[in-house]
Amino acid sequence: MSPLQHSPGPWTFDGESVWGADNCYVCSKVTPGNARLIAAAPDMLRMLRVLSEKSESGADTKDEWYVWRDAMHESKALIARLDGGE
Repeated sequence: MSPLQHSPGPWTFDGESVWGADNCYVCSKVTPGNARLIAAAPDMLRMLRVLSEKSESGADTKDEWYVWRDAMHESKALIARLDGGE
């Protein structure tokens, strides 16, 4: 099964609407908290894919361990952004 297509990220919230990187309208009339969550969807999907692939293959090499570590750091930054930080 192929993944569903969506507007490419990053998505942004302009205070009123969420927009895809290709200036494609995603949605509007949402609270700022929901907008942050919606705008982070492409980043969350990418992060889940990286973490999922690494959990299946393991971090057998130093390079793979660095990918895993970087993904975890990005995940923490994403969580902070969703919690209202930058």
